[in-house]
Amino acid sequence: MKTKNKLIIFTMTGIMVGSGLCMSLGNITSLASAGSESDPLITLSYLEQRISEVKRYVDDKTSSSNNSNPNKLEVIELKNGQKLIGREGTEIILRSGKATAKVSDLGGISDVTDGVDLKEGESIPKNHQLIIPRDDGRGLIIIQDSTFVLVRGEYIIE
Repeated sequence: MKTKNKLIIFTMTGIMVGSGLCMSLGNITSLASAGSESDPLITLSYLEQRISEVKRYVDDKTSSSNNSNPNKLEVIELKNGQKLIGREGTEIILRSGKATAKVSDLGGISDVTDGVDLKEGESIPKNHQLIIPRDDGRGLIIIQDSTFVLVRGEYIIE
């Protein structure tokens, strides 16, 4: 009798362990199929939506918020009496016409071609690269009609 009871207990234990193992293997096989064509980790429409959001974000960050493109030299025609005020880091090149420097209390305009600082009212030389060092109202005052300048960076015309 004792042997018969041991055999029944051993058989029942084997059945319970075996069924538990089968259930575990069933979970492993379902994990192995995750990410397949029939069960993707993400849907294509979700991925396309996220890609379009990233594209919009990059386009918003790279497009300029005012009338100038910071990566391109822009040709501008100005009239007598107009002022071109650059923001910090704006590059300006006078191509034709005449203009004078408009500076601030903190200093002048950097003429990097000659390596000098242009003072208030000083004549702007043609074909010299000028850089506005700070966003404090520095720029050019146009003193002749049909004055052409090249500008790279942010600016306003008054």
